[in-house]
Amino acid sequence: MVDMNKRFGGRLFYFLVTMFGVTFLIYFAFFALKHRGGNLFLPGEIIKGYFQWWLGLLRFDLGLSLKDHRPVLSKILERFPATLELNVASLVFSFLISIPLAFWVIHKDKKTWEYSFSFITMVLFSLPSFWIALVLSIFLGFQLGEITQAWFGFQFRFPISGMRSLEVALNSGAFTWWQRFTDRLFHLILPVICSSLFNIALIYKFFYNELRRIMNREYITAARARGTSELRVVLLHAGKNAVFPLLTVFSLLIPGLLSSNFIIETVFSWPGIGRLGYDAIMARDYPLVMGLALFTTMIVIGTNLGIELAYFYFNPMLREAKD
Repeated sequence: MVDMNKRFGGRLFYFLVTMFGVTFLIYFAFFALKHRGGNLFLPGEIIKGYFQWWLGLLRFDLGLSLKDHRPVLSKILERFPATLELNVASLVFSFLISIPLAFWVIHKDKKTWEYSFSFITMVLFSLPSFWIALVLSIFLGFQLGEITQAWFGFQFRFPISGMRSLEVALNSGAFTWWQRFTDRLFHLILPVICSSLFNIALIYKFFYNELRRIMNREYITAARARGTSELRVVLLHAGKNAVFPLLTVFSLLIPGLLSSNFIIETVFSWPGIGRLGYDAIMARDYPLVMGLALFTTMIVIGTNLGIELAYFYFNPMLREAKD
């Protein structure tokens, strides 16, 4: 039997090695920037500075920001809830669109729909997120207001900056909780759409292919032979066996979301760690960039570790596999 503890220990070792490798490369890069024109080949100084930084990390001390001299960890934790809100909303929206769409295309079982959505997913895969963000900002943030003014006599457009309206930010007590909630939701629309398009294409493609593969299984043929309706076959017999492999897709989505946050949060002025990272790079705030690199690396590797362990725990075929 596969030893769960041995597997966890191996993945934990991989987690630590990857964190050391990523942070050392980033530290070396910023060390080189700080010593431009001088002697870069100072292995003793590099290693000493790097391990001093890790000793501080063990005390939850990532240093002070060069820009405002505030603790790096405090600045990251202050901005992380905004990024978490955006990413959770993006993931929920992506799954709510892509999963029913894949079920619908499988149920219809027509080549026209299959080829059409395959083409659409290829287009979504190829569109850069910064271009989508700019297009959404121009058309839905500006020109939509001019169109509604000309056609209906009033302006309606989506907000393209921040997490809430200026009126709500200045005097939140004058608004009910429902008004504050809808205002926040309204500001989420464009960033969520921008960050979800690639995810929708990826989830749809993976889930559709998984459903198509399962539909050729013998137990699906047996269910049809028993007179089970096609909709019930797709939703219950095929669907429940295709959902669990989505954990693999989830592990692929997290790095993509965190990397796209740099662009999306900057374009839409969303106050998360992506915008914080962009500002830190522009200001050459080395301690803050190092802290953000460590923080995002821990999220990505920790998520992958948790998903793999969940896969191992819930999948009986892996638990019963022999060494």
